[in-house]
Amino acid sequence: MPVGTAGRRRDRVRRLLWVATALVVAGLGAYALRAPALAGLGRFLTVEDRLSPADLIYLLNGGLYTRPFYAKLLHGAGLAPRIATARLPDPPTVTLGIQPNSTDVAVRLLKELGVPDSAITVLTVPAGVTSTADEAQALRAFVDGGGVRRIIVVTSGYHTRRARWIFRKVFAGLPVEILMAPAANGQFDESNWWKSEQGLIAYVNEYLKIAHYLVNGIE
Repeated sequence: MPVGTAGRRRDRVRRLLWVATALVVAGLGAYALRAPALAGLGRFLTVEDRLSPADLIYLLNGGLYTRPFYAKLLHGAGLAPRIATARLPDPPTVTLGIQPNSTDVAVRLLKELGVPDSAITVLTVPAGVTSTADEAQALRAFVDGGGVRRIIVVTSGYHTRRARWIFRKVFAGLPVEILMAPAANGQFDESNWWKSEQGLIAYVNEYLKIAHYLVNGIE
């Protein structure tokens, strides 16, 4: 074999070894840093405002095991005199009497926890609310010109950034301050969301929904 050919082959092998080594080192580094990186993605989604006495607590739908309980806690602490929520549409299982509407379940939870009926307001729109944007628009219609100046919005931690952005867009032009109050989830949070199926689905879906709103805007 010519000397030049053998030398080029050795150089090629060395380059391949360097590339393989670099890939292994990069992979090990990425593996070692995966937790901080994923936790950073989780923390980005969560925003928590310093709460002050408000005119209204607005409970977003979902998170039945966490959100109503936190809304009741804030109400009991005197942060607002009343709690409002917007009603979801009735799917066939509700109209057939198989199960209750999730909004009705949240309201019942509030009452069972001690929130008086007179302090709970259920907002209804013809087709029901089907998105965070719908919930924001239902609330704007309810408070527009009604003397409400500060609202505490209760939702899950991973939902707070998108919800705040949507509410601020919908309430643009009104002298209303929106404060985000994330309800803690005992099963997962921004520090470990990728370790459970529920957390993984919740956080990945949230980023997909953010992308949807960025591309399509708020209808």
